Amino acid sequence: MCSANGEITTRIGQLGVHGQETKNAHAFYGTNSRLDEIHAAMLRVKLPHLDTRNRRRREIARHYDERLRGHVRVPICDPRREAVYHQYVIRTPQRDALRAHLSAEGIGSGVHFPTPIHRQAAWLRAIGPAPSLPTAERAANEVLSLPVHPDLTDTEVGRVANAVCAFFS
Repeated sequence: MCSANGEITTRIGQLGVHGQETKNAHAFYGTNSRLDEIHAAMLRVKLPHLDTRNRRRREIARHYDERLRGHVRVPICDPRREAVYHQYVIRTPQRDALRAHLSAEGIGSGVHFPTPIHRQAAWLRAIGPAPSLPTAERAANEVLSLPVHPDLTDTEVGRVANAVCAFFS
Protein backbone atom coordinates (compact mmCIF):
# COMPACT_ATOMS: atom_id res chain seq x y z
CA MET A 1 0.00 0.00 0.00
CA CYS A 2 2.85 2.40 0.79
CA SER A 3 4.28 1.91 -2.68
CA ALA A 4 0.97 2.83 -4.31
CA ASN A 5 0.64 5.90 -2.06
CA GLY A 6 4.18 6.94 -2.95
CA GLU A 7 3.43 6.63 -6.64
CA ILE A 8 0.25 8.69 -6.25
CA THR A 9 2.12 11.34 -4.26
CA THR A 10 4.83 11.48 -6.93
CA ARG A 11 2.27 11.72 -9.73
CA ILE A 12 0.37 14.55 -7.99
CA GLY A 13 3.63 16.43 -7.48
CA GLN A 14 4.51 16.03 -11.14
CA LEU A 15 1.07 17.27 -12.22
CA GLY A 16 1.87 20.64 -10.63
CA VAL A 17 5.12 21.07 -12.57
CA HIS A 18 3.97 20.37 -16.13
CA GLY A 19 4.39 16.60 -15.73
CA GLN A 20 8.12 17.00 -15.18
CA GLU A 21 9.92 13.90 -13.86
CA THR A 22 13.38 15.45 -13.80
CA LYS A 23 14.66 18.83 -14.96
CA ASN A 24 13.60 19.36 -18.57
CA ALA A 25 12.05 15.88 -18.90
CA HIS A 26 8.26 15.89 -19.09
CA ALA A 27 6.57 12.51 -18.91
CA PHE A 28 3.02 13.82 -19.39
CA TYR A 29 1.11 17.07 -19.66
CA GLY A 30 0.39 18.80 -16.36
CA THR A 31 -0.16 22.32 -15.13
CA ASN A 32 1.86 25.04 -13.44
CA SER A 33 0.68 25.01 -9.82
CA ARG A 34 3.84 26.02 -8.01
CA LEU A 35 2.59 29.25 -6.41
CA ASP A 36 1.89 28.66 -2.73
CA GLU A 37 0.66 31.20 -0.15
CA ILE A 38 4.14 32.25 1.01
CA HIS A 39 5.35 32.92 -2.52
CA ALA A 40 2.12 34.79 -3.31
CA ALA A 41 2.66 37.03 -0.27
CA MET A 42 6.24 37.75 -1.32
CA LEU A 43 5.17 38.58 -4.86
CA ARG A 44 2.47 40.91 -3.57
CA VAL A 45 5.17 42.93 -1.79
CA LYS A 46 7.33 42.95 -4.94
CA LEU A 47 4.51 43.88 -7.35
CA PRO A 48 4.84 47.68 -6.92
CA HIS A 49 8.47 47.37 -8.14
CA LEU A 50 7.65 45.32 -11.25
CA ASP A 51 7.74 48.16 -13.78
CA THR A 52 11.11 49.39 -12.50
CA ARG A 53 12.58 45.88 -12.53
CA ASN A 54 11.26 45.19 -16.04
CA ARG A 55 12.71 48.51 -17.23
CA ARG A 56 16.11 47.45 -15.85
CA ARG A 57 15.89 44.10 -17.66
CA ARG A 58 15.21 45.98 -20.92
CA GLU A 59 18.28 48.17 -20.28
CA ILE A 60 20.42 45.07 -19.78
CA ALA A 61 18.97 43.47 -22.92
CA ARG A 62 19.73 46.61 -24.99
CA HIS A 63 23.32 46.53 -23.75
CA TYR A 64 23.64 42.85 -24.65
CA ASP A 65 22.01 43.46 -28.05
CA GLU A 66 24.53 46.19 -28.89
CA ARG A 67 27.58 44.26 -27.70
CA LEU A 68 26.72 40.72 -28.80
CA ARG A 69 25.05 41.21 -32.17
CA GLY A 70 27.46 39.87 -34.77
CA HIS A 71 28.82 37.23 -32.39
CA VAL A 72 25.58 35.39 -31.55
CA ARG A 73 21.94 35.51 -32.54
CA VAL A 74 20.27 37.89 -30.10
CA PRO A 75 16.56 37.76 -29.28
CA ILE A 76 14.21 39.05 -31.94
CA CYS A 77 11.57 41.36 -30.54
CA ASP A 78 8.37 42.57 -32.09
CA PRO A 79 8.66 46.39 -32.12
CA ARG A 80 4.92 46.62 -31.40
CA ARG A 81 5.47 44.86 -28.07
CA GLU A 82 7.43 45.66 -24.94
CA ALA A 83 9.57 42.70 -23.90
CA VAL A 84 10.27 42.09 -20.22
CA TYR A 85 13.19 39.71 -20.75
CA HIS A 86 12.37 37.11 -18.13
CA GLN A 87 15.25 35.39 -19.91
CA TYR A 88 17.79 36.78 -22.36
CA VAL A 89 18.29 33.89 -24.76
CA ILE A 90 21.02 33.93 -27.37
CA ARG A 91 21.77 31.30 -30.00
CA THR A 92 25.08 29.96 -31.19
CA PRO A 93 26.22 26.63 -32.62
CA GLN A 94 29.09 26.90 -30.11
CA ARG A 95 26.70 26.99 -27.16
CA ASP A 96 28.38 24.32 -25.02
CA ALA A 97 31.88 25.73 -25.49
CA LEU A 98 30.62 29.26 -24.77
CA ARG A 99 28.84 28.04 -21.67
CA ALA A 100 32.03 26.35 -20.43
CA HIS A 101 33.97 29.57 -21.10
CA LEU A 102 31.44 31.63 -19.15
CA SER A 103 31.52 29.14 -16.29
CA ALA A 104 35.33 29.34 -16.17
CA GLU A 105 34.91 33.12 -15.86
CA GLY A 106 32.49 32.64 -12.94
CA ILE A 107 29.47 33.63 -15.01
CA GLY A 108 26.33 31.54 -14.77
CA SER A 109 24.18 30.74 -17.77
CA GLY A 110 21.26 28.46 -18.43
CA VAL A 111 20.05 26.03 -21.04
CA HIS A 112 16.28 26.13 -21.12
CA PHE A 113 14.35 23.51 -23.08
CA PRO A 114 17.33 21.41 -24.23
CA THR A 115 14.92 18.76 -25.51
CA PRO A 116 12.45 19.96 -28.14
CA ILE A 117 8.80 19.39 -27.23
CA HIS A 118 8.29 16.85 -30.01
CA ARG A 119 10.99 14.68 -28.37
CA GLN A 120 9.51 14.84 -24.86
CA ALA A 121 7.88 11.71 -23.42
CA ALA A 122 4.68 13.73 -22.85
CA TRP A 123 4.42 14.45 -26.58
CA LEU A 124 5.25 10.89 -27.56
CA ARG A 125 2.66 9.54 -25.11
CA ALA A 126 -0.09 11.96 -26.20
CA ILE A 127 0.62 12.34 -29.91
CA GLY A 128 3.12 9.72 -30.94
CA PRO A 129 6.39 9.90 -32.83
CA ALA A 130 7.04 13.16 -34.63
CA PRO A 131 8.92 13.66 -37.85
CA SER A 132 12.30 15.28 -37.70
CA LEU A 133 11.94 19.00 -37.01
CA PRO A 134 15.45 20.24 -37.77
CA THR A 135 14.84 23.89 -36.88
CA ALA A 136 13.51 23.01 -33.42
CA GLU A 137 16.26 20.47 -32.86
CA ARG A 138 18.96 22.95 -33.91
CA ALA A 139 17.48 25.63 -31.62
CA ALA A 140 17.47 23.20 -28.69
CA ASN A 141 21.22 22.68 -29.23
CA GLU A 142 22.01 26.38 -29.60
CA VAL A 143 19.99 28.32 -27.00
CA LEU A 144 21.77 29.81 -24.00
CA SER A 145 20.30 32.16 -21.40
CA LEU A 146 22.56 34.90 -20.09
CA PRO A 147 22.13 36.61 -16.72
CA VAL A 148 19.50 39.34 -17.02
CA HIS A 149 18.11 39.76 -13.52
CA PRO A 150 17.47 43.41 -12.62
CA ASP A 151 19.88 43.45 -9.67
CA LEU A 152 22.91 43.14 -11.97
CA THR A 153 25.14 46.20 -11.88
CA ASP A 154 26.35 47.85 -15.07
CA THR A 155 29.81 46.47 -14.27
CA GLU A 156 28.45 42.91 -14.04
CA VAL A 157 26.50 43.30 -17.30
CA GLY A 158 29.66 44.58 -18.98
CA ARG A 159 31.61 41.63 -17.59
CA VAL A 160 29.12 39.16 -19.12
CA ALA A 161 29.21 40.92 -22.49
CA ASN A 162 33.02 41.13 -22.41
CA ALA A 163 33.28 37.41 -21.66
CA VAL A 164 30.99 36.49 -24.56
CA CYS A 165 32.89 38.78 -26.94
CA ALA A 166 36.25 37.43 -25.70
CA PHE A 167 35.11 33.89 -26.45
CA PHE A 168 34.54 34.78 -30.09
CA SER A 169 37.76 36.82 -30.44
